[in-house]
Amino acid sequence: MHDKKASRVKIAVIATALIFVLTSSVSVMSSTSGTSSDVIVLNASATPPIIAVNRDITELRVDVASINSSIDLVKIDLSPLGGNASTIMSLIGNFTEGDISGCRFNYSTNASAEGSFKLKVNATDMNGNYNDSVSFMLEVKKS
Repeated sequence: MHDKKASRVKIAVIATALIFVLTSSVSVMSSTSGTSSDVIVLNASATPPIIAVNRDITELRVDVASINSSIDLVKIDLSPLGGNASTIMSLIGNFTEGDISGCRFNYSTNASAEGSFKLKVNATDMNGNYNDSVSFMLEVKKS
């Protein structure tokens, strides 16, 4: 009977240690959240890349993939054009490039100011990882 009690104590200690290790792993995993290495942003393009001010429309398109999670949201900063700094891009389909598969997003816009504009993309996955290192280049000229 004494051996049975000792076995139960050992099992309880092992279970407690295992719970501690699992809990520690979860906090380490969540502390790495918010990195750009888990979210891949490819093929950012403006079509056409040069538009006439107050007249033409361009389609901004980007491909996004996540290593460990689904893509949650893709936003573009249109404030350089006088638009919203957190404009949500629309999911329009999927893409595969080599061994990377993900989603394709777009947004169509015009511009009311002349100049060369760098429009920053921010793609976020369901785990909170993000990539904000990619931008669209758009040239807006007098009509």
